[in-house]
Amino acid sequence: IRKTGPDAIAAGGIDGRLAEAEQVLAKGDLAAAVTALEGLDTAAAAAAAAPWIEAAKARLAVDQALVTLQASVLPQPAASRS
Repeated sequence: IRKTGPDAIAAGGIDGRLAEAEQVLAKGDLAAAVTALEGLDTAAAAAAAAPWIEAAKARLAVDQALVTLQASVLPQPAASRS
């Protein structure tokens, strides 16, 4: 059984990192969740989280590529053109 919530975050450690990742994911912040899990301080915990972190980073890269593509394809408002 692991600790969750603000008390776990304040205590730190593995439970704290997992609780932090859960909290920011609930708010839709995938990048912050990756950052929280990258801070896992044991080899076993880091290894367990590695596949999820890799998939999350791939998702973030796709999201950024879509933003870049949309910016280059969609017409800019006339007021912002130079």
